[in-house]
Amino acid sequence: MNEQKTIRILKKLYKICKAGERGFNIVAKSVNNRGLKVMLKTYAQQRHQMAEELRSAIEGLGAKAPRRRTVLGMIHRGRIVIMSTLAIGPIDTESVALKEAVLGENAALKVYQRAMKKKLPPELLSLVQSHFEQIRVVSQKVNRLRGLPSDRLVVLLFDSENEAATAVAALKNGNFPQDA
Repeated sequence: MNEQKTIRILKKLYKICKAGERGFNIVAKSVNNRGLKVMLKTYAQQRHQMAEELRSAIEGLGAKAPRRRTVLGMIHRGRIVIMSTLAIGPIDTESVALKEAVLGENAALKVYQRAMKKKLPPELLSLVQSHFEQIRVVSQKVNRLRGLPSDRLVVLLFDSENEAATAVAALKNGNFPQDA
């Protein structure tokens, strides 16, 4: 693959990472649950780091990372804000925000899958595969946060270790399986 095609692919990945960073920050602002907010901001920071790695690779090839935002990304983030505002109650707001995060994750996975099918130099392919795996893991977690038919991830922060220990004990006393 020639260098210009490689740069184009990296720029597309860079844009999707920056969109993911902004998207996770918007979703984090939309939810009230402190634990969920921290988790989503962590994902935003992860995307920022991935974008920086891609920026470095782009610059290493003698190009500059794109500065413009994608129109689709801006529309999607606006949709998150609108839908979250229209939701009634914190659970609905959370559900709407997480649904939009899932849409963003699915888009990122598709872009990365297409990039991995291209003949990238080995060191760049390794970077892209590493990013893809991180996105895949986050996508699974966001889906679990959203709630699957048999499963839902609950996120809660505690102010002290004693409060956390009390919550764990209550789950154990309620016959909640530890592996669940």
